Amino acid sequence: MKKIVKFLPLLVLLITIIFFAFLLNYRSNQDINKEDLIAKSIPEISLKFLDDKNSSFNLQYLKESQDKYFLIHFFASWCSPCIADHEKLLFLSKKNVVDIYAILWQDLEDNGKKFIENNGNPYKKIAIDSNGIFGKKIGVKGVPETFLIDKNGKIIKHYQGSIKYDDIIDLIKFINNG
Repeated sequence: MKKIVKFLPLLVLLITIIFFAFLLNYRSNQDINKEDLIAKSIPEISLKFLDDKNSSFNLQYLKESQDKYFLIHFFASWCSPCIADHEKLLFLSKKNVVDIYAILWQDLEDNGKKFIENNGNPYKKIAIDSNGIFGKKIGVKGVPETFLIDKNGKIIKHYQGSIKYDDIIDLIKFINNG
């Protein structure tokens, strides 16, 4: 009996850890699932451009300026994985298969400008979502995130986290065959 009492605090701790792990897993599964976004339309947006305050980045602008597909890439200057993604997006932009639009997400304009100056610009246009509202509406959980959108505004592919070179190659193949 003394042995059981001796391990009781450890048992209570273990049960508590399992309970909280289950609870965290349950809550994360309640969030927007990546697959749930596919084939849905992107929400209506109206964001200012980083380099042009007189015009707006909106769904109509995107639909009118596209042939088949475009990418929307969410990034921030404070995001270290975004630097690695940036290199891959520069590679993709040189292939001229798809227009890449950026959303500077929850960041300051000056920091975004410095990021582009220091790392190059693979984007057709950069819009500003400093308060993160558009990101939240489309389902962004953090940066970087990338969406392949068709000309009708439907999400075709969604990449959470860093995009890989294999993803870039698959995107090029998909776009060229689609």
